[in-house]
Amino acid sequence: MLHESKTHSYEKLFYWSRVLQEFARITKFKWTGRRVCIDLFASSGMFRGTESGQLGWGSPLLALHAIDPFDVYIFGEKRAKRATALAERVEDTNIASHVARLNLADPDVMHAAREFKALQTSGPKVAVITGDANHAVPIVKLMMPAFEGRRIVLSMVDPYGIDFHWNSMAGPHAARADRHVGALPGGHGHRTEPEA
Repeated sequence: MLHESKTHSYEKLFYWSRVLQEFARITKFKWTGRRVCIDLFASSGMFRGTESGQLGWGSPLLALHAIDPFDVYIFGEKRAKRATALAERVEDTNIASHVARLNLADPDVMHAAREFKALQTSGPKVAVITGDANHAVPIVKLMMPAFEGRRIVLSMVDPYGIDFHWNSMAGPHAARADRHVGALPGGHGHRTEPEA
């Protein structure tokens, strides 16, 4: 399963890879807490250019292959087949110490999120969430590392057609000591402003 992508996606992903590599490198030694990378519009992890036919890594696999890996990766995809393909590709990299698959429709998803948070690993741990990103925020909050020191989050926010509710981003970071850096590379479409 591949995500079909337009020409501008190559440029977008190039800049995303540069941002995340620098972020990961700098925070590895200058940040005392846990480092988290979130991409709730992750697709299947690979794409094919509609015009060129070239294959490439999507944003989640670029993030996972950071030279200085993050402690926690949380990826999401609304379409079940794409989420399954992504989870399999993440497992195939052998980079993650643990890969959890969560589905927002599962009645036990809150329990699974707590288990993921509590899991101690020797390397990066990854969660792939199936479901609408606008409804994933309470689950993502449960999965975030505890405040042993601090945590810092790098998010890729690049939904198809830029139809993401900005109120959803307030959840994981509001009234918290988190540091959050977001990347919204699309620059087109519409966005929903947070309510006052």
